[in-house]
Order: sequence, then C-alpha cells, then structure tokens
Amino acid sequence: MRHTYDQLREHLFAKDRATFPKKAFTLKEWTWAFTMYDSRVIQLHRGNNQEGNTPTFIPLIDMVNCRESQDKTFIKFNDRTQTADMRADVDFAAGEQVFETYGNKSNYEYLLYNGFVMDLNPNECVYIELPKPKNLPKASDFKFCLDPNSPSIPPHLKRWGSMTWKDESIGKGQASDVVIKLLDSKMQRYATTADQDEKLLQELKRKGGEHSNVGLALRLRLLEKRALEKARRKLVDEEWACC
Repeated sequence: MRHTYDQLREHLFAKDRATFPKKAFTLKEWTWAFTMYDSRVIQLHRGNNQEGNTPTFIPLIDMVNCRESQDKTFIKFNDRTQTADMRADVDFAAGEQVFETYGNKSNYEYLLYNGFVMDLNPNECVYIELPKPKNLPKASDFKFCLDPNSPSIPPHLKRWGSMTWKDESIGKGQASDVVIKLLDSKMQRYATTADQDEKLLQELKRKGGEHSNVGLALRLRLLEKRALEKARRKLVDEEWACC
C-alpha cells in the first residue's frame, strides 16, 4: 500500500497539485480511501454487453449482516431498472432481520477480508498442498481448499489420487494413506492442540477478549484443526473413497 502511494505521489499527485492538493492527498488519507475501497466495493457484472465485473459502491449494503449460505446468486445488476438487486434465498417474516452472504467464503477468507470468522460455516475449508505427480511436470500445483463437509471425495483430491497412482508415484489404493499422512503432518505443525486452543479461548472469553485480534486468530486456528480432523476421519472411515 505504501509503495502504491509513493508511486502515485511521484508520478501523479506531485505533477498536478491543483487537482491533488498536498494536504488532502496524504498517506493517511490514501490509506483510508484504499481500505474503504478494498473492503466495501462489490464486484458487480453491469449488463450483458460488458466483459467482467465492475467494482461498485452500493449504498446501505454494509448495513446488512452476514449469514453464510450456499446460495450462489449474490447481487445482480438489473438492466431494466439500472439497480443492483439482492433477493433472499429464504423467507423472512415482517420485522425479522435480513441477512446476506458475503460471498460463500471460507473462514480464512472472512478473517482476511472481512475481519470475522463463523463457527457454523457451510463453506468452511482448509488449504492444503499435495505433492505433484512425478511423471507429470506440467501438471498444475495441487493446492486447494479442502472441504471437510463434502458428502463425497472432493474433485481436486480425487483427480490428484487418480493421476498419482496412474504415473506410479504410489500404488493404486494408497492415495488415501498419503493424504492422511499429509493431514497429520499439517496438524503437527501447529504450536498447540485443539484442546489447548479451546482452553485459551475460554480464558479470553472470561477476560472479554473473544473478539480481539488474538481471539479471532485462535478461533480460525481451532476451526482449521476441526476441519482437518473431520477430513481425516472421512478418509480413515472410507467415507471418502479415494482413487
């Protein structure tokens, strides 16, 4: 952010002080404007003749609190009325608070971009990276967000397992064992156990710090561990038949 500001100051602000007065275009004001833009705009597709999305500020949208769902419709641009329309995917009674999803995000993304995490998030997942099949040097990296709530084996994981045993990196039927070991290794890299995180969170709650930065980080770490544990159980119990 500082680098971008320095570049703008040198190549734009300083060359036209009539348009960009020095007192108004300070680093402090730039940081405020940048963070407001980055955290508040909606990526909106503006009509059938436009390619891609347009960053758009929508009045009052920030007053709607988040409740995660798996609805994929989000906000749509209405060509006829030239408005941004948001429709509920469930019924609301008169006087009841209306919620919206902020984009079908994982808790990692919610903490990164919105500053909170959800204990019950149907889109929760945890990032893992699988080793690339040996005889497929051009294959894309197998780094993805593993969904522990998937009723069947996630497509990325199934594809990786199939490619791996076909190129004889491992034997057929052994892909699950490799993934289980990878999940175990990821769990061991945490400095604490899930039970220790639970105790730390309880202590923070007693002190009123549950929603502090430390509290949010602890909740995210605990939720990631729970997701890894759930994915591991599904592989061990063969609920996810891997390859």
